[in-house]
Amino acid sequence: MRRTVLLTVMSDWLPKLVAFLGVLLVARRLGASEFAFFAVALSWTGYAWWAIDLGQAGYSIRTLAASSGAAQQRLGSEIFSLYLALAAVVSAGLVAVLLLTRAYHAPDGRLLLAMSPYLLAYALFPDWWLRARGQLLQLGAANWAAVVTLVVAWILVPSGDGVAYALGYGLSPLAGATVAMYILARHGSLPTWTPSWTAWLRHLRTSLMFGAAGVGGQISVPLALATMASTGNPRAAGAFALGMRASAAAANALWLLLQNALPHLLTGTRPVTARTAIGAAMPPLLGVGVAVLLWHPLLAPALGSSYAQAGGYAALGALLLVVWGPKYVIEIGLVATFGDAQRIVMNIVPPVLVVAAVLTGLQTGRSWAMPTALLCGEGLAAVVGYALLRRRTVPELKVPDVEPTR
Repeated sequence: MRRTVLLTVMSDWLPKLVAFLGVLLVARRLGASEFAFFAVALSWTGYAWWAIDLGQAGYSIRTLAASSGAAQQRLGSEIFSLYLALAAVVSAGLVAVLLLTRAYHAPDGRLLLAMSPYLLAYALFPDWWLRARGQLLQLGAANWAAVVTLVVAWILVPSGDGVAYALGYGLSPLAGATVAMYILARHGSLPTWTPSWTAWLRHLRTSLMFGAAGVGGQISVPLALATMASTGNPRAAGAFALGMRASAAAANALWLLLQNALPHLLTGTRPVTARTAIGAAMPPLLGVGVAVLLWHPLLAPALGSSYAQAGGYAALGALLLVVWGPKYVIEIGLVATFGDAQRIVMNIVPPVLVVAAVLTGLQTGRSWAMPTALLCGEGLAAVVGYALLRRRTVPELKVPDVEPTR
């Protein structure tokens, strides 16, 4: 496990930290109000990616880690081909909707259109295959190629050109995909185009359940941000988006570590306890406290004057990490025990609270309503998830049967 942590730091955490520093650069150059729209476009891009992924990233790691040799190669190629097919369909559909509805005239729509190449570019990046094979050092090389390309592109973009920042984000996975493909080719594991309706439907049956388990977070975050940006205080929305992006970066780092450890978890481990879950909230809680203390003397001046008076909303966004930490620890326990149905119940809680706040008009004139609804929803989801995990006393530690492609 120590080796997994070390390699995760090198291959995932440090590249993600550099990417987040790049986000801070964009936030400073755009200002709070404009960055709110940029963050909304980022969130909707993530939601569009879910329509491509459909749970395959986590499903494929869990499936491929339990296979080897020719079976792993066949399964990997089938899943890779399914990624490409879905990416082509979803990307074309997204662009068509933006053009036909003229949504590209809106600030976030224009940015979303510029980010749309990300969907196809990231589908070409089989990082899930490297994780399943335990090639974390090689994964690091691919991740560093992608993040360096992204940050350099952002540095070269003229200040305030949001569309150019968005386009740089959309194209950045191509460098990582190139490195990943080269590595897999050298190890004789290069994925091939293997179109098969039978195989695709078989994978989708399981991965859809896996993907549906996490869709709650994909819906609630962009909905909360979009509502704040359009009906609330744009400056407050930008500050909350900045804090939320910080939380998302740190929470994603934790989730990547848990995913990298998933092959070990599948062989059996100690169950997740309340102490483990609460312990996962302590470091981020300390970090949020330090960030609040440093906001006025250091962080706000570094980000620009438009953020100076919205520190409370940035803190609300940062507090999401305090609930995401234990929630992800609980969720990986459900993943390792094939509790996908329980994850669906757990993750439906946050969007229910956010939608309720929207339908009741609670957000009108109350910029704090969306952050509060999102925080309460994620916290309640963690409680529900832990209650469901405790009931899974007999782990179903088996990979679904896979028939050969004919």
